[in-house]
Amino acid sequence: MSKSRRRNLHSHRLAKANHFYSPDEVQALYGVCRNTVGNWLRSGLFCFEKGGRRLFRGDHLNDFHRARRDRSKSPCGPYEIYCVSCGGKHSLLEGGLTVHPGRTGLVRLSLACVEGRGRASQWITDEQWAEIKDATKHNPNGKNQD
Repeated sequence: MSKSRRRNLHSHRLAKANHFYSPDEVQALYGVCRNTVGNWLRSGLFCFEKGGRRLFRGDHLNDFHRARRDRSKSPCGPYEIYCVSCGGKHSLLEGGLTVHPGRTGLVRLSLACVEGRGRASQWITDEQWAEIKDATKHNPNGKNQD
C-alpha cells in the first residue's frame, strides 16, 4: 500500500505496547499530519505531559484506534439509515423521507441528512416499507424507539 493513500481507520496494532512515542513519531507511524494527532487528542486519546513534551504510550494508541474501529462497526437499528456524507445514522421516523419505487418487491428510501451535507439512501423490501409506514403511524413524534 502506498504512503500517499488515505486511511481513515488505522490499524489498532501498529504501536508497540510499552513504547512511548512523541507526536512526530505518531505522525510517522500512522502517516498522518500534526492536525490529525491534535484531533485525536480532542477525541479522547490520552497522552503524558513530561517536561513540556507530550508522550503517547503505545497501548493507549492501540486502544484508542481499536475503540474507533469498534464504534464505526455498530449496525443500524431497524428504523435507522446510514448516511455516507456525515458518517452517522438517521432515524427513518424523523420525516422528510422520499420513496422511490424500484424493481419488483424493492423500494428505495432517501432521507436528507440532518447536517445538510447530502442524502442517505437505502434499498428495502416492500414488507420492510410497510413496517416503517406502520411505525410512523404509531410514532408520530418522530423519535426512534430503540
